[in-house]
Amino acid sequence: MLPGMDMKKLKKMMKGMETIEADRVIIEGQKKIVIENPQVVKINLMGQETYQIVGEAHEVEEEPFTEEDVEKYKEFFPLFLLCSRLFSRYFLLFPMYTQQYQPF
Repeated sequence: MLPGMDMKKLKKMMKGMETIEADRVIIEGQKKIVIENPQVVKINLMGQETYQIVGEAHEVEEEPFTEEDVEKYKEFFPLFLLCSRLFSRYFLLFPMYTQQYQPF
């Protein structure tokens, strides 16, 4: 038992704890961190939810575009160019509409 902690307070704290089953936890931000085989505990204390995660963590570097992405969108690129050219010519022909329709 923890020093200075009575059983009632300890039991009350344990009521707010919940174990969450997970295979992987992914934290995305400036870096991508993947935690494999995590032990996740959700703690609800005074209305505030806190998650405690323990596991094997490693950083993952991702390519901005994969070869699969390039192949998938390669067929749509000529259509995109055509539409952008038509759109720009439309506003050159009808400049009075440029104030109403700001695409970007």
